[in-house]
Amino acid sequence: MTDKWKVTAGGRVARTSFDIVHFTDGPLNYGPVGPGGAFESETPFTPKLSTSYSPDNNNLFYFTYAKGIASVVQMHRSPAIARLA
Repeated sequence: MTDKWKVTAGGRVARTSFDIVHFTDGPLNYGPVGPGGAFESETPFTPKLSTSYSPDNNNLFYFTYAKGIASVVQMHRSPAIARLA
């Protein structure tokens, strides 16, 4: 834009997936369960936009917007564990 104003825009595309097969048993897991499993995949896009203003060599003011992701791996739990929660 100018020497004092700057704008930066960008983004990231990620590919993530997981495949789980689990077996559970025992008194803390409410008896035998399984085999169970899950498969998930996603391709999230995370944007970023930043602007800065530097009125002189000693001052810089900036604003940044960015979106993060929570992986599908973090959002899934074993059904046996979910019953305890």
